Amino acid sequence: YAVTGLLVKAENSRLEEKLRSAQCSAAIWKQRYDALYNAYQELKKEVQPYLDAVKLAPEKVRAFFDELLTRTRQARQPTKPIRRKQDMER
Repeated sequence: YAVTGLLVKAENSRLEEKLRSAQCSAAIWKQRYDALYNAYQELKKEVQPYLDAVKLAPEKVRAFFDELLTRTRQARQPTKPIRRKQDMER
């Protein structure tokens, strides 16, 4: 019985340590989750007017962004110098 009691105590100690480690790990992951969730809520609050606009008039919002992105792409493209035919012959 004494040997069994010692083995059970050792096993209990090992399991308690494992439990403490898991609880610590869970607390760390909960903190990370809470931080991400709070950041998500803040971002959602900032973009809520845009989300509402998409719900109310999705086609108009899509057209607006398409036009905006087209203008942005065109502004980024470098303009090629126009060469005259006579400049090319030289």
